[in-house]
Amino acid sequence: MGWRGTIGFFFLALLQLSAAAAPWYVGDDALYASFSVSTGEVEGLKNIRSGIYAEYSLAPNWTLTSKVERVDFTDASDFNSDAWHSTLRRTFSLSDTIRLSLESGLLQGEAIGGFGGCRRLGVEARAGAAWSGKLRNVDTYSYFELAQREHKGCSRTLMEIGVGRQATRNLWLVSQVYIEEGGGLANSYKSQSGLLWKGQVNEFIVGYRTEQGGEFREDAFFVSIARRFRL
Repeated sequence: MGWRGTIGFFFLALLQLSAAAAPWYVGDDALYASFSVSTGEVEGLKNIRSGIYAEYSLAPNWTLTSKVERVDFTDASDFNSDAWHSTLRRTFSLSDTIRLSLESGLLQGEAIGGFGGCRRLGVEARAGAAWSGKLRNVDTYSYFELAQREHKGCSRTLMEIGVGRQATRNLWLVSQVYIEEGGGLANSYKSQSGLLWKGQVNEFIVGYRTEQGGEFREDAFFVSIARRFRL
């Protein structure tokens, strides 16, 4: 696809999206933890992907994030992989509705770093912007993130865009687009949409993810449960 086609891809993907809930800030003195699992196929090979993700508020506007992920292929164990990922994020509130973020950290493993020489320990730098507010009197959010990942002998650039819109008091329609380009077998262009139930402390989401292009064909159904803890 190339970066010159990226913007066009974004707009085509957004035409499929139902709306917008950007990443809600975990808040001061809080812990956010989630467990997710997906089942699908990559080039006809069935797999199960599972992961644990957590955000911990170190101080006002400072958040530590960590993720552990595992991919198991039913009939192709040679492709099994795992990974970990940890970053420190600084957020900046421009207004009641707009928030910016800068993030950096370490990652290792093919489940996150990707195949094709990116299994080594690497570093990541990320910048993002999020908006949340009312759109036609309905709670809505959108966000955009750009990241650069560097491993020894391997470089990758990622872009992510997400939108969400409140359907009922606790239900949100949410969608994301992921674009990854770089060395090895990096090229990947995915989109996913889901239905999110969001309570005061608990969340549950179910959805579908598909590959729009890139090196491999992938389709998967996913579920995730999450909880916020006040410390």
